[in-house]
Amino acid sequence: MCIREPGRLKDRIIELSDVIGATRTDWSAFSERGGKIIWLQGNDDPSVSPLGNAKLFESVVARMGADKVKNFMRFYLVPGLAHGGGRFSPTWDNLAALDNWVEHGLPPSNPVVVDATKSSTKGRSRPLCEYPSWPKYKGDGDVASASSFNCAND
Repeated sequence: MCIREPGRLKDRIIELSDVIGATRTDWSAFSERGGKIIWLQGNDDPSVSPLGNAKLFESVVARMGADKVKNFMRFYLVPGLAHGGGRFSPTWDNLAALDNWVEHGLPPSNPVVVDATKSSTKGRSRPLCEYPSWPKYKGDGDVASASSFNCAND
């Protein structure tokens, strides 16, 4: 296997990595400015590891504390969502949810998302479950309806 060196771009890559801070675990400055994040990550994403993002989220919580993080961030792992599509493509009024949180202090509370895939499952709904919980079928009811699922931790 050949690993390529960035050559003349190495210093710029390091500089931009520090500016972007994609793996930074202290988001205090962002939070203190009133920033809010609704972060969805697909479990079927072949481009960005859901486990890597879950680990980053856990590192932010470990560094800042769960209560502080809860004030500015919600993280959801979405079964079936890939990178811009997949077997489940959630749609919901996420901008309204973010606006309500920023403008009125009302964070998202148990949002329901609707599948927008171009398949026979289009229109099915699921609860959006805060990490580490996930949508678990109750055992009865319409499998296409969010009301037949609970957010589970087991």
